[in-house]
Amino acid sequence: MLKIQLNRLEESDKIKPKLSDSLKTFFKWILICIIAALVLGQFGVTTDWLASFFSLFGGTILGFAAINTIGNAIAGLIVRRTKPVNRGDRVLIEGEFADVLSINAIYTKLINMDNVIISIPNQKLIKREIRNYGRSRVVREKISVKLGYEHDFDFIEELLVDSVKTIPLVLKHPSPFVRIVSFGDYAAEYKLYVFIKQVKQINVLQGELHKKIFKACKKEGISLMTPLVHQKYIEKPVENISKPKKEAENDSKN
Repeated sequence: MLKIQLNRLEESDKIKPKLSDSLKTFFKWILICIIAALVLGQFGVTTDWLASFFSLFGGTILGFAAINTIGNAIAGLIVRRTKPVNRGDRVLIEGEFADVLSINAIYTKLINMDNVIISIPNQKLIKREIRNYGRSRVVREKISVKLGYEHDFDFIEELLVDSVKTIPLVLKHPSPFVRIVSFGDYAAEYKLYVFIKQVKQINVLQGELHKKIFKACKKEGISLMTPLVHQKYIEKPVENISKPKKEAENDSKN
């Protein structure tokens, strides 16, 4: 009967499977000890030593079985009190986007982009770095592009910004902007920053950003392959490298 009740609690996610197994084992040994005490009592054997041993052994087993549960319960209270995440928030945890389904006493439930439910013990949750995007707030997203030094910054800035303006998810205010963040041996690293309010569409936005930038660079004849840029520098001087269509048109106007 007790085993059936524990199985029901486990199926309803009210207790963890590990705790359920520990309790089943514990109560199994209780039953064995009771039967042994009754049998020995029939032969006039005292069972005081058995009761003392059982009290010590049982208390130790229960202590070890409950220590993680108690720790997770305390961590659950901390999560609910400090509110690093709330139900419905879009979070980035260990490099993966997920939505918070519920914050329970022992663990927190998330659902990722593959529609898989993830249960994280609250003790582990409060130890991990979590980026909380909320449910509806303006957040900044970025994408990196490495392009050769033969391209003018103003031209690249205009190209990247114009390429993403047609994406419905990208906000017009604050407007997108571009920065050079590093210089490599054969290419400069540009970062395009955009703003989005529909945080639950961030994964969709990332795909759209890559697609739009790829199409824009291909249209202008700009290679996204750094090794090709290296080859151009070796084979001929920078000034002889043919400029993309848009840059050539700007030069002819000047």
